[in-house]
Amino acid sequence: NPPAANPGSWSTSVAWNGSPLFTLNFTISGDPSPADNDTKLVADDSSAIGTRTPLILIHGIHGNQQPNGTDTAAGPYPDYFKNLLAHWRQLPAFSSTNAGGEFKVYRFHYVSDRHSVSDIARALRNALDAQINADKDFDKPFVIVAHSMGGLVARSYLAQAHYSGTYAGHEG
Repeated sequence: NPPAANPGSWSTSVAWNGSPLFTLNFTISGDPSPADNDTKLVADDSSAIGTRTPLILIHGIHGNQQPNGTDTAAGPYPDYFKNLLAHWRQLPAFSSTNAGGEFKVYRFHYVSDRHSVSDIARALRNALDAQINADKDFDKPFVIVAHSMGGLVARSYLAQAHYSGTYAGHEG
């Protein structure tokens, strides 16, 4: 049994007379954020990350807002970094001729004006931990590029300790 002070994912097998019956899988969240349901980490493409470095883009205030004014994590606005990504895709590190490039792009979307920066940062940490639990290849150093309020979220994230992966117990 894992100690209660060590959140993360774990499993245990149950057997009877030496014969396995079933396996129980558990995930214990160490620090849920009120912003968890108003945020979303989205990969730019569905390809495997492989050896690429994760690159996390974090928009500024109201950067998730659709042209019609809606702002939900369920419907993230994909065009906030459109011009930046168009420029980057001309570079060898992002080139599709370079085996998918050196980076795999993820966008962290959050709803503005609903939660504090620190709550959004905790939700970022939780989203990254969830991604590590879902894909062990994601468990590596990554790059964050943020704009405006996204920079404040990133800075606050750096003070958050991870609960999963290689860096569990370490701050962002």
